[in-house]
Amino acid sequence: MKYFPDLTMPSEPVRPQTPWTLDHLRAGFLTTAVLLVVGVVIAALVGGWASVYGVVLGLVIVAAFFAVGSWAVVALARHDDRLAFPAALGSYLLKIVLLGGLMMLLPIDGPIDVKAMAIAVVVGALAWSGAQIWHVLGKRIYYVDYHEPTAAPSPAASSTDRPAR
Repeated sequence: MKYFPDLTMPSEPVRPQTPWTLDHLRAGFLTTAVLLVVGVVIAALVGGWASVYGVVLGLVIVAAFFAVGSWAVVALARHDDRLAFPAALGSYLLKIVLLGGLMMLLPIDGPIDVKAMAIAVVVGALAWSGAQIWHVLGKRIYYVDYHEPTAAPSPAASSTDRPAR
């Protein structure tokens, strides 16, 4: 009896026809650009240069984290789509640890407004998630392995041609 699944990496892609792409990044980067313009204006009016630096840094962190995480998931899933979920969880854990470490390293009274950065990270992450959801909902994705029918049933076949059960 096997207690653990086979975790060996196959030498060839498992399902090479599965279209793993990074198309969703365009929507995320576009959303980040809009947030950057709006956020910089609001931060400049409300908090000054430290807040502007915080907003810019926060949105750069979000864009980098989502892009690198997406790249890691797609790179592994193109080889074996069973690795998509573990890659997503692993990249998420790594991003949270890195973000926590960065937040601990930044001084509260330094040249970067940490509160503005934190707000930008939260708003940016929500916006990226929304952009990805919007992108995925607009795509035609099969949730099962779809195969075109090879031959249509003959219209001449009737119910009397079926074998008895």
